[in-house]
Amino acid sequence: FARAVRAAFVPLDVERGIARVVARDGASLDFCRPQGADLEADLRRRDFTLNAIACPLGEWLRDAPRWTDPLGGVADLAARRLRVASPDALTADPLRVLRAHRVG
Repeated sequence: FARAVRAAFVPLDVERGIARVVARDGASLDFCRPQGADLEADLRRRDFTLNAIACPLGEWLRDAPRWTDPLGGVADLAARRLRVASPDALTADPLRVLRAHRVG
């Protein structure tokens, strides 16, 4: 994908299959290996609702892409609100507290 859109490919966590594609204008997309029975289960495992949003790659550049957003992350982004994806999100991974501080 990075090559097709002439962007940089940045491995973030090789063991877990997480990478970022960064465009020349600074826009970025994160990619990861699915975890869970299906897409919605995978999204519900994320740290924050804004990281629990998905879109088919073919629609990403369209004016109105179809988002898969089971936790209301699009509304949270519009409201500039940071919410955890589940009640145990911070206890499951204490590093998420640091990410919350960085993002918030």
